[in-house]
Amino acid sequence: MSKIRVALIGTGMICNSAHFPALKALEKEGLLEVVAVADIREEAARETAIRHGVPNWYVDPQKMLDEIKPDFVAVCTPNVYHKEWTIKALRAGAHVACEKPMALTVEDCTEMIEVQKETGKKKETAKTVNKNGKKELLKDLL
Repeated sequence: MSKIRVALIGTGMICNSAHFPALKALEKEGLLEVVAVADIREEAARETAIRHGVPNWYVDPQKMLDEIKPDFVAVCTPNVYHKEWTIKALRAGAHVACEKPMALTVEDCTEMIEVQKETGKKKETAKTVNKNGKKELLKDLL
């Protein structure tokens, strides 16, 4: 089985303190490889990539999706951007884990679900779980 290629959009606190520990544990098991991170803040993207040994970093998430073509994307942006980047990642062909809340309105959530159904990709909204639970949640989604 080939490794799942993972990318993250948004490199703030939740990305570094919750998503990366779970992803790194799964990476050690040989299930995935984190191939890219993106953040509109250049310094944040670069520092996260260096800290976690990620080979590619971007300031334009769309460019990352187009060039890297990840299998799985974790959307760790501020809440207002969850809908935008979840939909763009799904349409780019990736499965998606989006941080909570899923979106800011019921209508936005409904649109995200419709796009998920159209693309046939998996989409999960992150749940509040401990580090080991987050690892198991990601493992189930992958």
